[in-house]
Amino acid sequence: MTDPRFDGRIREGAALLPTLHPGDSHAVTLAETPAGDLLAAWFNGPGEGEPDTNIVLSRLPAGSDTWLPPQQLSSDPHRSEQNPLLFVTPPTAGQGGEARAAAGDAHGDAGADAYAPGGGEADAYAPRGGEAGVDVPGGRAEVDAPGGTRMDASGGGARVDVPGGTRMDASGGGAGAAADAFARRALDGSGSAGGEVWLLHTSNEPHDQSTSRVVRRVSHDGGLTWGRSEVLFDQVGSFIRNPVVVLGNGDWLLPAYDCDKAAERTVVKLSTDRGESWTQVEVPEAVGQVQMSVVELSPGELVGYFRSRAADRIHRSVSKDNGRTWTAPEKTTLPNNNSAIQVLRLTDGRLVMVFNDSTAERDQFRWVDDGRGGVRRKTLRTPLTLALSEDDGATWPYWRNLQVQDAEYRDNEFGYSYPTLLQTRDGRLHVAYSYLRKTIKHVILAPEWIQAGDRLP
Repeated sequence: MTDPRFDGRIREGAALLPTLHPGDSHAVTLAETPAGDLLAAWFNGPGEGEPDTNIVLSRLPAGSDTWLPPQQLSSDPHRSEQNPLLFVTPPTAGQGGEARAAAGDAHGDAGADAYAPGGGEADAYAPRGGEAGVDVPGGRAEVDAPGGTRMDASGGGARVDVPGGTRMDASGGGAGAAADAFARRALDGSGSAGGEVWLLHTSNEPHDQSTSRVVRRVSHDGGLTWGRSEVLFDQVGSFIRNPVVVLGNGDWLLPAYDCDKAAERTVVKLSTDRGESWTQVEVPEAVGQVQMSVVELSPGELVGYFRSRAADRIHRSVSKDNGRTWTAPEKTTLPNNNSAIQVLRLTDGRLVMVFNDSTAERDQFRWVDDGRGGVRRKTLRTPLTLALSEDDGATWPYWRNLQVQDAEYRDNEFGYSYPTLLQTRDGRLHVAYSYLRKTIKHVILAPEWIQAGDRLP
């Protein structure tokens, strides 16, 4: 039975997202499409490592207050698919803000045909950041986009056709705001503007991360439709968690870690050709330091923060050559509970970190079932905390708890964990995380909210 709270509706700045499977929901990732929609992907199924655990994706349409029911984006019946990443590729050189359109159609209407990437059917495509659309003075524009829904906004002189699917008529408002908004975005080019959306995720044999490979799917229309799954990294044991970083020199950097039967060690994947090929760089002395989160401090100077398997503190490594070499990870003052963290550089230059303010160094644990008839110590995954730095991470003077334990946590060992951060173009900060592994919680706030919290001595 679905929990009625998990309806995706944003209330007082927070929402509990709908799920497909009532079991495990974990490891969320966020992205903003060029059209302004938010995407959230996570793994959902009977449990981590189970073969029926798959990647799902939900959408918060621009201007809406409700997340849509998720769609399933992976379905290998023999493997467990986990740790998704969403990545909106940056514009290529020469991409500005105008759709490439040729006026007129076979009927002589004032329409426009524009290029659709990846062999799509769409009329009216604008690169990322595109403001131009299709002008239809006194006439009618027809827009085709690949997918499964046909929408007619002909009441305003426009029809949107999506081959192979359902037709929804927005003339007169009968189809509702969502269809009308989709039609407008298709006409002005923003529905497919700019970069592709990549979905990366891991895929491994049940309960064996040493067999993992990294899989990719690509969308050319803001995540509405997706290409086939393909193996991006076939090196067995490859695992990922934190997002791709586009460096100032144009390189793409993907933090990763290699898993074998004995240990896990952090590596960095680098691409100088927009993901066509990748080289791997090892981070020295990084055994047990995983799920690196990277930001660029200045041209060529990067800092990476790590989850520590020792459940002691967040560790830190530095590169001064665009990720080609790294220092050995060292402890910071920030606690870690052997759970995921993420750092983000805000548009004003400050750094924000999200993590559990919990550590084995302070004996913050609970006894849990070890799966073999005994018990083991598990470091607490509460509270979930945000910290703000004004000096590139040298100090973190502002802390504020985003989520603290309540009565529901008492009966659930999983806590509030695996957070992700996104600052949208309107300046707002979005945080999403696993809510007791029952669903994903999404919170919207201003960065100043953190600064209004406690200032540490």
